[in-house]
This record gives sequence, structure tokens and C-alpha cells, in this order.
Amino acid sequence: MRSSNTNSTKLPRWSEIPPELLQLLLEKLPSYFVHTLRFKAVCPSWNHAAKSYVSGPSYTPLPQSPWLMLPAQRRKKRLPSDPDVEEEGCFFSLAEEKVYRIKRNVFRGLRDDFYWSQCVGSSHGWLAIWNPKAGEIFKEIIYLANPICGESRTLPPLHVPFISKVVLSCNPSRNHNFVVVVASHGGGVGRLAFYKHGGGNTAWTKLDFVREHKYCEIAFHNCHLFALCSDHSASHGGGVGRLAFYKHGGGNTAWTKLDFVREHKYCEIVFHNCHLFALCSDHSVHVWDFGETYNHPKKTMELQPLMAQMVYGDGDGIRHRLVESMGEILLVEHGPLLYPSWDEISVPFYVYKLNFDAKRWEKVDSLGDRAIFLVENLSAMSLSTHKLPELEENSIYFTAEVSDSVRDERSCDFFEFHLGVYNLETKVVKSLYKSGLPGNRNDNSEPVWIVPNPQ
Repeated sequence: MRSSNTNSTKLPRWSEIPPELLQLLLEKLPSYFVHTLRFKAVCPSWNHAAKSYVSGPSYTPLPQSPWLMLPAQRRKKRLPSDPDVEEEGCFFSLAEEKVYRIKRNVFRGLRDDFYWSQCVGSSHGWLAIWNPKAGEIFKEIIYLANPICGESRTLPPLHVPFISKVVLSCNPSRNHNFVVVVASHGGGVGRLAFYKHGGGNTAWTKLDFVREHKYCEIAFHNCHLFALCSDHSASHGGGVGRLAFYKHGGGNTAWTKLDFVREHKYCEIVFHNCHLFALCSDHSVHVWDFGETYNHPKKTMELQPLMAQMVYGDGDGIRHRLVESMGEILLVEHGPLLYPSWDEISVPFYVYKLNFDAKRWEKVDSLGDRAIFLVENLSAMSLSTHKLPELEENSIYFTAEVSDSVRDERSCDFFEFHLGVYNLETKVVKSLYKSGLPGNRNDNSEPVWIVPNPQ
């Protein structure tokens, strides 16, 4: 006979935990942002508490290891009745060495065609994505998305033919009056335009255009926009490279032209400590001092390096990347990153440091507690391995592709993409991630580094 006074066990009601206790729990979570994402997934009340916490004035985001957004890829149909299967919204986490698949609704503004989209910018934890098939001809749609917090913005249509790069002035989640700048080209004309969000603004402002040239690099610093311009022939001799900056606000509507170079082109720009560093195709670096007011920029250096120092020199596929790293200006040199197979990747990286006093590049044998991250078409970055011990020190993270001549046993095109890390001391290349599927990829879809931002 069962006892009539058996006590029933009540299940805990996690959704009824008071907000102040949830706040304490959030403060005790480890710094890695994924723990916050898992916290938000418990229930709606926890999700609301986490959003309030990360958007509050007391929240200070800690350094995060970057994620790599993988190239969009579509598997081919095995049967005519099979739907296309798209590898979309996939990110590789260096800290966990695993792939995260972001929910499709984060990219809902892309009209269900992520495969044809192209990431044209990554800053402040946000991606700028352009789908050339989403808009009408010369009426392009740019979509901003934070894949971590799930926020998104669809910008007003922009009447330009082709978008090459997008930069943001700040984090759209923290400052609703953010500015978006777009570099575009097409029809032999390079164009710049900006859009200031907020205040009921729904239009783009066209800043400038250049004929027979294109803007190849744009960057923001302290409400100042810097742009590089060069023609297609400059890399082969002839042509002109130009450099200018635009100071937003105060009723200013004009560009200040800094300089131009003949028979070369400007390749990259880096801003550090009120100085602008512009890398030229002959490996020289032009330096401007902008001071604190930016009113009277002055050219202070034009460094001509000894060409004998460069290991590769000029040639097809040779790249030189400029990066600011813990107060130093570094130049990374590497060869082509397209190989018949991963096993054939050779030692491709060399690093040089800018010596201001001697006005020359000096070869660097060790990066110490630093790691450099490279991808095509977007700016390089450097992170501290002391603050992020899960990263490999004295290393360069890079992406490479295996030639599309490789085919699988069914004679389908086979695309293989690798994420590798090169140690500057051991000169050993190690594969961290490989993605290979029978099918094809959007040629405009390139891997992109993003520093996750839960805000």
C-alpha cells in the first residue's frame, strides 16, 4: 500500500529567476562570448537579460579570438529532384577549432540566395554583405549583419554598378548614428559614397569619382576617411596612384588631396598614432603626420627600401600586406596561395619591420607574442597571443585554395579550402581546417576574418 503523504518534487522554473540574479550569473560567466550565446538560448527571459547586459554601459567586452567566415559553397545535385544544398553562414572558431552554422534568418535580407552574396567588409564585429542579384541593375543592396547577436540592417539602395569595399565608422549596436562608406567601380569610373544612419536619413551622399581609376582601399580613423586610388595599368608601369582624405562634419564637403605617384600605385593604408602609412607598389612607404586637429597634414617621410632585402620581389601573385602590430608597422610578404595540393605549400611568408630612424625595412625573425591574420581583399590584422593564449604565438594565419583541376571520383568539380598557420621560427605550415565538397563555389565569395562582438 502506497503512502498517502509522498512528497512530490517540483521542477525548477528557470524562466522565473529574477533579473538581478541573472545579471550576477552573467557577470560570473567566462569571458568567451559563446557562453553568453548559450545563456541566451535557455529561454526568452534569459535571452532578454543577456541582451540587456551586453548593451548596458557597464559591459566591457574582453578580447576575443577571431572567427573565419567560410566561403559560400553549393553542392551539386545528385538527382534532378534533389534541392540545392548550400553551405551558408558557416564560421570556424579558432578557440574551439569547430565550425558554427549561423541560423539562416541572420541573413534574411539576402532574399534567400546567400550563395551569390559577397562579403565586402568586416569591422566592429559586423559584416557588410552585397548580393549583386538582390537588387536591380545599378541599384545595389548592402546588408549589414552581426552574426553573433543576430542584429541586421538593410541599407537604402545605392545607384552604383559594382561594390568593392564597405567600411563602418563604429559599431551600429552601440552608436545608431554610424556612417557607412562604399567604394565602387565600373564602366571605367571609381566612386565613393557614404550613408549616415539615423535622423531620418534615407539617402546616400556621393563623395567623389575618378575616371579610368578605382578606389582600391578605404579606411576610417577618428571620423576621417582615407582613400587610395589607382588605375589598372599602374601595376604594370605607367598610370597614377592617388591618395586623399575626407573629414566628415563641420559642413565640410570636399576632399583634401594628399599626394600622387606616377608609374606606381598605392596598395594599402594603415593609420597609427596620428600618422598615415601608405604602402606603394614599389615597396616604399609614404608617411603623413596629421597631428591632433587633422587640419594640416604634413608628409614627413618617404621611405625607399633596399630591394635586395625583399625575398620575393615583384612577380605574379606576390603580395605585400601592411599591418599595425603593437605600435609597430609591419610588412608581410608572401607568394601565391593557390596550389595543386596542400602538401605542396612551401614556406611562403616573410615579415619586415619599419625602422623609422634608419628609414628602411628590417627583416623580422620573431613576432613574439603576436599573431597576424591575412585574407585576400580585406585588411590584415594583428592580435596579442598574451591576451588570447589559445592563439599560436609568432605565427601567421592564412587561407589557401587547392586548384580546381582536382576532381573527385565522380568527375565533379572539387573545391578545397584550407585554413593554415605558419610559424615564423620553425617555418612549418600546419593545417587547422579543411573544407572540401564536390560542387562549386561563388568565385566572389572569399573567406573573411571577423572578431566576434555579442553587442
